[in-house]
Amino acid sequence: LLGANLFVAAAALGLMFALVELGLLTALLGRFGGVPLAAIVAGVLFAGDRIVQVWATGGLETSSYAALVSASLVCTVVQLRGEPSNAQVTRAAVVHLLLALARPEGLSFYAIHLGVLAWRGRGGAWRRSLMIVAGGVAMLLALRWAYYGTWLPHTYAAKLHDVPTAEFGRGYLLAFTVREGFV
Repeated sequence: LLGANLFVAAAALGLMFALVELGLLTALLGRFGGVPLAAIVAGVLFAGDRIVQVWATGGLETSSYAALVSASLVCTVVQLRGEPSNAQVTRAAVVHLLLALARPEGLSFYAIHLGVLAWRGRGGAWRRSLMIVAGGVAMLLALRWAYYGTWLPHTYAAKLHDVPTAEFGRGYLLAFTVREGFV
């Protein structure tokens, strides 16, 4: 819609999210850990990691998901340092809703977040947080039901619509063998 090259835009967004994650991790270690050297070493190790570099420019949701996981950790640490304000609770809920929207297992980080807060006696604002996350997930499930006809569609199957998976697989295999010169 904006005229951007999708491959370049996907790589640029992935790289941007990797830099956001780097910033979150170094801020967390530097500010809350009290050891600036640890933040510097962690930043260098993170930026130099080949896996981070590959996945940051791979064009998938991996980099944004990792940044959201780091944001979840930051939100949890911030809320553990004192009684969370409404803004902090809302921010953490939005981060966890985005995690759940990015990948279903993102809800596990929300469960960990709530569990840690409850364990440390900071769970007083959990109702507000739960309303935001549960409401967002409920909307997503309703949209999935309306579009796919199921609550939790398998994304591969959802892309096929009514095409049987075996037939789609055969077509993909045939196209691959022709393209590569095997047939």
